[in-house]
Amino acid sequence: MLKKISLLLFSFFLLTAGEANAQDASQYTERYLESHFGVTALNSIASGFPGMSFLFGQRNFRSENTYFESQVGLALPSLVTAKVGWGRVNLETQKTTTVGIRIWPTHFYIERGIPTSRCFNEVKPRVKRRLERRGKDESDLLCGQWNFSAEVSPFGYAEGLSLGSFFIVGFSYRIYFSG
Repeated sequence: MLKKISLLLFSFFLLTAGEANAQDASQYTERYLESHFGVTALNSIASGFPGMSFLFGQRNFRSENTYFESQVGLALPSLVTAKVGWGRVNLETQKTTTVGIRIWPTHFYIERGIPTSRCFNEVKPRVKRRLERRGKDESDLLCGQWNFSAEVSPFGYAEGLSLGSFFIVGFSYRIYFSG
């Protein structure tokens, strides 16, 4: 068990190394709320158990297209969950790819993000007029993103750090906000 905890802590520190040391003036942060729904394989790929989480997260950009991401929130059936990862944004399509570790329950993950059209497309004139009537502009619109993820436990079906889960597939919707 001590070996598993050591591996978990080492992975966390490896993923977060350099986070506190980066001082690039071009950095910025995106904060968001996320609703995640998934199914986990417990004893075999054929046995599924549903789960969900509501997360608060943020992305700290290191350059125009690379970021460090962290999330924490409430979850079922694990009660709480947290994850950290590194990712890249395709600057042409705005799609994202993130790899990292879900700290609790412990799983390595890969996630693909697809932004909604209002994130980078021009806003329709009808929407602009509505915003102007309310004294707002395009920057006041909330941007969203769909995410699809696959996760695998480094501990197999073992109880404990991965709650007996071997594999998780899930999808989520994320809403970015300013401030």
